[in-house]
Amino acid sequence: MNPFVKDSWGNIPLDDAVQFNHLEVEKLLQDYQDSYTPSENQAEVVAEALSKENLESMGPPSDPMSQPRAVKL
Repeated sequence: MNPFVKDSWGNIPLDDAVQFNHLEVEKLLQDYQDSYTPSENQAEVVAEALSKENLESMGPPSDPMSQPRAVKL
């Protein structure tokens, strides 16, 4: 199972364990992450998602109402 899946707030399980000071869970998740090797297919999906996320963060907002508008004086 992929330990790097993010929840709706962008956190992975290890983030939550650290935030709530669950030391044993933190250690368990860290050990699992260190030994985790995604399959070739999973690696491609992760790379594609990261690429898409990076592209979206660089581009203009997709909602035209959120873009600045010119004001005539």
